[in-house]
Amino acid sequence: MKLETQYLWREQWGKKWHTGITWHADTPEWRRPGIEPLIESARQVMVRDQPCEWDEMYARTATNMQSRRGPTPSVLRMPPCCPEDPGACPLPAPASAYSVAQEGSAWVVNHVRQDFVREIYRGPGPVFVEPAHGAAG
Repeated sequence: MKLETQYLWREQWGKKWHTGITWHADTPEWRRPGIEPLIESARQVMVRDQPCEWDEMYARTATNMQSRRGPTPSVLRMPPCCPEDPGACPLPAPASAYSVAQEGSAWVVNHVRQDFVREIYRGPGPVFVEPAHGAAG
């Protein structure tokens, strides 16, 4: 996860201003032409920015998948971005199915399968994958 400052933006349609679009300050200009931020509306928001976090979010929100999902066998531990960040992300495979490496200043975690490798985390470290409580890895 990362902390992002988001603002409400107001947009002029004809002679009227409409407010309520939420974007962060780094959104490219071409995505928001004619729109200006309301500086007083700034707020810090935790944003999921890693594939493993997107997978977890999908598993939580997909009710049909949630009903078939058992306990997660392993957990990715990473540095928290802020006090509200749990610093952990459940993973769907045993800990032995993941590789952890350091590439320069970035730490990289890959899910290694027989036919392909999928990157699930790239960011600050140190990070490690461990068996979930009560699971064998």
